[in-house]
Amino acid sequence: MSYSLRSLRPGQATISYAVLAPGGVTMVIPFLYTLSSSLKVATKVYSYPPELLPDPVRLENYVDVLRHLPPYTFVNSAIAGITIVVGSLALGLMAGFALARLRFPAREAIFVVLVSSLFIPGHVTIVPLFVFVNQLGWTNSLHGLVLPALGHVSVAVFWFRQFFRTVPAELYEAARIDGASPGQALLDIYLPEARPAIGAYAVITFLGGWNMYLWPLLILRKEGTETVTLKLAMIQASNTEPSLAMAGAVLSVLPILVVFIVAQRQLIQGVSRSGLVG
Repeated sequence: MSYSLRSLRPGQATISYAVLAPGGVTMVIPFLYTLSSSLKVATKVYSYPPELLPDPVRLENYVDVLRHLPPYTFVNSAIAGITIVVGSLALGLMAGFALARLRFPAREAIFVVLVSSLFIPGHVTIVPLFVFVNQLGWTNSLHGLVLPALGHVSVAVFWFRQFFRTVPAELYEAARIDGASPGQALLDIYLPEARPAIGAYAVITFLGGWNMYLWPLLILRKEGTETVTLKLAMIQASNTEPSLAMAGAVLSVLPILVVFIVAQRQLIQGVSRSGLVG
């Protein structure tokens, strides 16, 4: 069952808006400050009291930052984000379907182990992971950037396992009676039903892949391999004009905003339906 503010009574809707509005404003303010600072001269970025409306408006900041933020950084970030999304979806859909509908020994124990791995902080494994990737000679490469990120596929497995359990099991049983294989049932029945969950997970995962910083910082040391976030950190560390860093931050956020605007309906539907069944 889905709910919306429109379905609430007038008094309930008023209370809901009153609670949600301050949270929405709080989340928008940092972005508005960044956008405003990206249009200011450098001396006015940290002025007090802060000026929300830049005066004068300096559009040249975006021209200047593009000299420090080459197009290949956006390409590298996009390739990394899309590759992580595709790989995670492929593994998560198959494993999630198997754990949700197939019957095999130790199924629940495997699921518990996967869920338990979510509680291991990524910083605990990053040093041995770097040593392993370095010994394979994968530094300064796309596969060295992407493949370790697929090690977090347990999130996708949990996500789709929970979603597939919301689909009636009778559909799978009927397909099996009609002679369909588990793979056919997944492709013909479960994948069409899972479009909201796929869209939501793809948006969230792309956001994580695009914003990666620590792992690219460790393995990408060669000119031409940097991602957007890594290059932005270099700009901030080497440039004395904070307005350029703010302009770069705005540019780096634009692809994410486009992805969210295009897939916001799938994101809301997928989040509302996943995780409802234990």
